Amino acid sequence: MVDTTERVVLPEQQFALLDLPNFLLLNILQWLDVQSLCYASRTCTLLSKIAAHPSLWPHFIRDGWAVWDVRCTLARILRLPPQVFHVQLDVKRSRRFPVTVPLHNLRPLLNITDTEGLADRLSKAVQDQVHLLSAGLWRFKHWQEYPPAASISVCRADRASVRASLRPEAVVPRLVQHLQQLGWPPTPQETAVLVARHTRSTEPTEPAAAGDRDPHQHTRCPIP
Repeated sequence: MVDTTERVVLPEQQFALLDLPNFLLLNILQWLDVQSLCYASRTCTLLSKIAAHPSLWPHFIRDGWAVWDVRCTLARILRLPPQVFHVQLDVKRSRRFPVTVPLHNLRPLLNITDTEGLADRLSKAVQDQVHLLSAGLWRFKHWQEYPPAASISVCRADRASVRASLRPEAVVPRLVQHLQQLGWPPTPQETAVLVARHTRSTEPTEPAAAGDRDPHQHTRCPIP
């Protein structure tokens, strides 16, 4: 008779965190705060990709292709999720460098205090990527194959911020595609309907005839 109370000892098996499937890693990262999530993102490439999953950033609103490319370029260099960067697009402030990225919020995420030094090193790293891509954009068959850094033309440091100018040959096609997805330009039929509506709204109204006037309506006497 077999003793069922005897304990069966199995050989020890060692499992690493990265042996888990991606959906379990995503569930684990959902329990982390922003700082811990950034720490995990800097450990390896796999966790860096999972840390940028949209479900981990429910309050983040995507702010256009050009700004997103700037985010991804900085994220790949610092190995941080693209959502942590506070990117500002202000054409009125500077038409040459309309994109500004303050780096003050990265102090606790990177355990640094010298944000000006970080801006200097980061701008040089971005400019190196831009320089390499500028000579090799001809290798890509279509603009949709451009890497995120191709949307940046020039990058420089401005105190504790990074400022960038955009490359028209990479940004304009994406902007046109986005407008086409929104229904621009309109079809000839839609254009005719819009013109007819505008014409009717701008036509002058004819004054009412004398017989059509309301007899109870008071008329103002001219002032002598």
